[in-house]
Amino acid sequence: MKYDLVIKNAYMANGVGDIAVMDGCIEVCGQLPAGSTGRQVFDAAGHWVLPGGVDVHTHFSLRYGGHTTCDGWAQASASALAGGTTTVLEHLSFGPDCCSPELPVMTAYATAVGRSLCDYGFHGIIQHISEDLPAEMEKCKARGVKSWLASTAYEHALRDVDLLRLMEYTKSADMMLCLHCADNELQVIAGKNLASSGNLSPAFFAKAFPADSEAKAIRKVLALAKSAGDAPIYLTHVSTADGLEEIREARRHGQKNIYVEVFPQHLLLTEELYAKDASLAALFVSVPPLRSQFDVDELWQAMANNEIDVVASNHRAYLREQKLKGIKDFNLSPTGLPGVEERLTLLLSEGVQKGRISFHQAVDMACTRPASLFGLQRKGQLDVGYDADIVCFDPAVQHSFTADNLHGAVDFSAYSHLQLQGRVEYVWSRGDLVYENGNLTTSRGRGIYINKQ
Repeated sequence: MKYDLVIKNAYMANGVGDIAVMDGCIEVCGQLPAGSTGRQVFDAAGHWVLPGGVDVHTHFSLRYGGHTTCDGWAQASASALAGGTTTVLEHLSFGPDCCSPELPVMTAYATAVGRSLCDYGFHGIIQHISEDLPAEMEKCKARGVKSWLASTAYEHALRDVDLLRLMEYTKSADMMLCLHCADNELQVIAGKNLASSGNLSPAFFAKAFPADSEAKAIRKVLALAKSAGDAPIYLTHVSTADGLEEIREARRHGQKNIYVEVFPQHLLLTEELYAKDASLAALFVSVPPLRSQFDVDELWQAMANNEIDVVASNHRAYLREQKLKGIKDFNLSPTGLPGVEERLTLLLSEGVQKGRISFHQAVDMACTRPASLFGLQRKGQLDVGYDADIVCFDPAVQHSFTADNLHGAVDFSAYSHLQLQGRVEYVWSRGDLVYENGNLTTSRGRGIYINKQ
């Protein structure tokens, strides 16, 4: 048998073996049949081989709060491939007030199609509750949208009664409900207190989003989900030990279908950065804010205990110039950090190489579990029948992320201070080599809309 691609001596999460690819699909994963060869043969000895990363929380084309991300689909997806992520699920910009849920989905699709280099899909967004919402969500499901984001805070916060109705519906319709958990009242009070005292520099940013705001909101949505018959809920960007404890308590009492996401910044950065000079602190304005070292340690421990399902990037790329608009008033700075290119390497270097988690756990949280939770049936695994999305990582190379070696539009990295152990060196997407030793080998919009798999 002559395959399109053969990768030999692959050190994978489940052992060492060979991978054979035909027509963009994995045909063999393990031992090649006798006499097999490949049109292309790659010897992966000395490298770690893993599935293409699946990042289910990105903002490649976001308009919010008067700010627009600086990259867009072409450059952001280039960053994704360079970081070993071959599939993303995008959280959408809000549409006009009272618009149908379908409008933001179609608007996002129009910006991605023909531009994205990586495969992509979308989460729907719930801006308001109406009698027509179930029918509108079904229309979106027919377009491949199987998951939805709702919030307990900010201008589109949902009332408890509406959240309960939404959970009952998403459970019955076999959809995943993603939730941004923050207590609106506590955050409003904190913001007003800071404003009245004149404490609006980035040094005070974390105080505008107190840790107990996250825990209180998580406790509420867990209770609502339980009332809805253990409706499946996906808790985005959990950042605090108190929030984790609410989740643990619910699980100890037998509640099922609770899924937890964390971001790299909450694993590797702390709120001490806000105490630095204002020009540096402004770069790290992001929601949820950076937390304490204790919170960081608790998140790592939860990952080691298999209590975390997904590590996602929340990629929001803003230029240094955009971030520094908030140097005197953090409300003027766009919130968010870039990270789609850094995510996989950070997890392997700072997690696996430092003994905090296993290689298998890293692959599960960055690739396998996110694909499984969101119904991406051919993504996230190195196995027969799966798309040949494959990453080759050299664990021996030391490097750091800088504006000069990243592949997107952003002009800084939140992680440039870290000396990293290991680097993504080769990436295949559906069997095609798309990244090699620092260089993208594709420039056309080859990504496909994968929600309908």
